[in-house]
Amino acid sequence: MRKSNIFRTASLVVIIAFCNNWSYAQTLPDSVKYINDLFRVEKAYSDTTYLKFKITYYYEEWDTHGPTRDTLIGVYQLHGDKMYFNMDSVLMIQNEQFRIVVYNLDSMMEVSTPKQLYTKIFQSDLYDTLFRQLNIQNVVLTDTGASRKLSLKFHPYSPYVSYDLIYDTTNYRLTHVMYMPKKGIVETGPGVIPSQYVSIKIVFSNYDTTAFSDSIYGSSQFFIRQNGVLVAVSPYSGFELINTTVED
Repeated sequence: MRKSNIFRTASLVVIIAFCNNWSYAQTLPDSVKYINDLFRVEKAYSDTTYLKFKITYYYEEWDTHGPTRDTLIGVYQLHGDKMYFNMDSVLMIQNEQFRIVVYNLDSMMEVSTPKQLYTKIFQSDLYDTLFRQLNIQNVVLTDTGASRKLSLKFHPYSPYVSYDLIYDTTNYRLTHVMYMPKKGIVETGPGVIPSQYVSIKIVFSNYDTTAFSDSIYGSSQFFIRQNGVLVAVSPYSGFELINTTVED
């Protein structure tokens, strides 16, 4: 599988939402901490002046043909809600006007309106109301020193097997994001891994708050507007440009 396709497959997989139907009496303390901690983790990234860090992206997919594995290295550079992300052949830029994704191997560029930064960091929209409609069975927080693991436990018919965030409670920066979606809707018992699934582990490292130039967020390096139409510029002039800003 081409790496650009792996990236897009994973991006589509994580759009699948969860649900939230936990037991009030048994899990209220952790469910309250869950929301509070998500907010703190989000702010650790969106409220920073300059933040650069590395991710190591481990991808594993199991189907009837056996496993497909890949490891990719990516770099984030954040300034408030502005984002620069570069991993393998995929480049993503977000500024006040646009989110731009460049698939270099496919000679394609997608332009849309900006999205909430946390949806990229968490790999899903954990605040979305669909999360409270699609059967999360439980939320468990486990502390080990200054490290906290937030685990979402799913009902057997959920499209997810597992989802975990690990972060430092001194600064609420992530160290790991791990999730395992099923390939198709398959009912499984508690803790049972289906025969076909996708496993993704993202390791965060090398945090750096040194200032850098905001020019990396500029859209003019990718396209200009001519007569109301976005036109790709060199070195992307031969790329297919898909503009969904009107649809958004």
